[in-house]
Amino acid sequence: MKRVILGLLAILLVSALCAAKARSDEKPLEVFVSILPQQFFVESIGGRLVDAHVMVKAGQEPHTFEPMPRDVVELEKSKLYFEIKIPFEGPLLERIKAGHPNLIIVDTTKGIAGSDRAAHSKHEGEGAPGEYDPHIWLSPPLIKIQMRNIAEALQKADWAHTDEYKANLETFLKKLDSTDERVKKMLAPFKGRSFFVFHPAFGRFAEAYGLKQVAVEVEGKTPAPKQLQEMIRKARADKAKVIFIEPQFDPRSARAVAEAIGGQVVPLDDLAKDVLGNLVNIAYDVSSALKK
Repeated sequence: MKRVILGLLAILLVSALCAAKARSDEKPLEVFVSILPQQFFVESIGGRLVDAHVMVKAGQEPHTFEPMPRDVVELEKSKLYFEIKIPFEGPLLERIKAGHPNLIIVDTTKGIAGSDRAAHSKHEGEGAPGEYDPHIWLSPPLIKIQMRNIAEALQKADWAHTDEYKANLETFLKKLDSTDERVKKMLAPFKGRSFFVFHPAFGRFAEAYGLKQVAVEVEGKTPAPKQLQEMIRKARADKAKVIFIEPQFDPRSARAVAEAIGGQVVPLDDLAKDVLGNLVNIAYDVSSALKK
């Protein structure tokens, strides 16, 4: 009897070791995303199972982005591309489809109002009244839609690990809800207030928290002197003391407005990889500006 028990234990031990080795030998699913916030989303759900490459690296500007040859080479090894409907993706994805027909393009905006009409080929129009705003990674309700789309695509591509993807999604959604509540408390005293930005990248964030974004730049164009004067008038009327600008943009127009109102230019990054941490950082900077 003792020999039988020892034999069974040995079999169980060997099986466990084999399973552990099999897991360690698994190659992660190669996927591509456009921007760093998407990489954060995909890695949060995929964990050890996914190797997520990003097109637009830190410090690069999505509106003027052109992929490097090495990006195209890496893309050829990928199984999925997670699309988010930002301007450079349209021409890029057309070229990708022609040279890599087996690549699965995943629309992470599926279910978000207006995304089916989003223009890929033009930056003009972004920030104009009634136009689709692609900065959907800055709004918790829209993040939830994207995350479920990502999780669904990963499960279809790698069904053997469905339970792990589902568990990771639930963990992320709990963290998102906690972050959302924290940001709501930070911004509650400022509901209805306006904050001033150079580029209209924070409309989705403003909408989620009951604020108003006022932008120097409209429709992707450098503001004319008349537009700058109108911005200065609005900022003075609102007693604003801060003009926010993304690190990727030329600060000269923002500085002109800030100097005219006796204020300052403050960096505000919409493309930081850690989306949850960045939501808190944006809330802190906006609330600090509105206190001045």
